Amino acid sequence: MWYPGFNGTVANWFHDTIVETNRLPLFCIFAGMLVGFLFIRFSVRMIRAQVKWWPGNVKPGGMHIHHVVFGVIFMMLAGVGGFALPDRALVGLCITGSLFGIGAALVLDEFALILHLQDVYWAEEGRTSVDAIFVAVAATGLLLLGFRPLDLASDDFRNTSSIIGTSIVILLYLALIAITLLKGKVWTGLLGILFPLFLIFGAIRVGRPHSPWARWRYRPGKRRGEAKMARAQKRERRYRAPMIRAKDWLQNAVAGRPSEPNPPPPELATSSSMADSFDPLDDGGLYDSPAIMAHYRDREPANSGAAKSATPKPDSGQPDSGQPGTTKTAAGKPGSDKSASAKPGSAEPASPRWRGE
Repeated sequence: MWYPGFNGTVANWFHDTIVETNRLPLFCIFAGMLVGFLFIRFSVRMIRAQVKWWPGNVKPGGMHIHHVVFGVIFMMLAGVGGFALPDRALVGLCITGSLFGIGAALVLDEFALILHLQDVYWAEEGRTSVDAIFVAVAATGLLLLGFRPLDLASDDFRNTSSIIGTSIVILLYLALIAITLLKGKVWTGLLGILFPLFLIFGAIRVGRPHSPWARWRYRPGKRRGEAKMARAQKRERRYRAPMIRAKDWLQNAVAGRPSEPNPPPPELATSSSMADSFDPLDDGGLYDSPAIMAHYRDREPANSGAAKSATPKPDSGQPDSGQPGTTKTAAGKPGSDKSASAKPGSAEPASPRWRGE
């Protein structure tokens, strides 16, 4: 089918490149992913701006349901439906492809939350979600345009030599991909999947300073480790930093600027140091268990007079007069002891809830 004019040129290209090559379902996945990402980012930015006429978050019963949940449901429905449909059901495959693309966009938009198991959506760590979306859209777009890694589909594996040769090429290909990714060059590795020259370039060049490869190979004690780390840091400042700033600008324009600090790692929330500094008076009564109350009641503050010995200093020469502030007996400063011998009025009134020190 041929269409005249400029619009006809685009239509001809679409028909010849997408429709005739049976890539229309893949195009629907690509379009659904792109539309789903743009819509959900528009939605969350409207919610953050507190626009009154926008519906807002989904909170049945007061529980906030993240859109990753809807993305998983859409992907399940589209995946099962796509496998259940026959190959010739083009309309059905396009519908399920679009639904799968939308679901993938909703899941990848909260990829950082899945990775960190914390709500880092508007934190600096939340940029990982936008990176994941960009990678997925770029990879799907390149496949849609007809790029095939090594064009393996054209090899029919008719003889043993062909199988051995292709296997060696695939192993070498995977090794280059692994080295490039371990050196922290994600976009180079992505492009290298479709253009092997990028893999060779990424594998032989120095890795990024914070990559796993740098932690293994550029540490002190390794051969030329410090020199390679210095060179990697120099390249990071000279070449990578401007690219990161440009990428951040683009992500901020599309997805919004991060506005919250990164939360502490989950393992720190249960550490002993944080448990000792935790104030149970601000928890709304959630942690008023006998064990936790005993922990805070029996713990002696470092700056309290009750932590000192009741024996007077040897060189003071003062008798144990029982005056507040001069001895460390049970009749010490008001508030330094909760015993019955404290001064009248120093004890707090009885309360249904224990008050901490």
